[in-house]
Amino acid sequence: PQGEFKDKWMFSKLYQALEEANSSVERDSLITYVNQISTESKRKSLKFLYQNLQKLGKGNDAPNIFASNLKGLKVTLDDLKGKWVVIDFWATWCGPCKLMNPILDEIEQEYADQLTITKYDIDVETEKVKEYNIQSVPTYIVLKDGVEIDRVIGAKPKFAFLQRVFPEGK
Repeated sequence: PQGEFKDKWMFSKLYQALEEANSSVERDSLITYVNQISTESKRKSLKFLYQNLQKLGKGNDAPNIFASNLKGLKVTLDDLKGKWVVIDFWATWCGPCKLMNPILDEIEQEYADQLTITKYDIDVETEKVKEYNIQSVPTYIVLKDGVEIDRVIGAKPKFAFLQRVFPEGK
């Protein structure tokens, strides 16, 4: 690829790879390619994403957050150390978010001893949206012992969602 097409293609591939990287080492190796993109705005965008992911991407401690669990009680991540936690970033106007609500209720009931699901309305509590680099809803951040394990973006069938939450099985 050459010229503008090359920039668009590399930007798209690097953006996706940075988001999917499982560690800061992987992200470090990917960011070295950013200077091959000639468009300054695309380079800046990738560097911004890289910096945010280095602070809180997969494999990093998640910032503490106040959120509501599915029973409506306010909890913090510190309260939930030792459990699997799913932070559900959602919005009242979001159709896929509404589709996932009964699935999340089922999952939390079935795995109550292992998993807590918290809900974070992006329109009411906006301060953490940027800190967690939330680009769309629904976004589910999967944590174990306060460390981000995965991000699930969009509505998923129950079995596919569970595979992402418990990658090694239940």
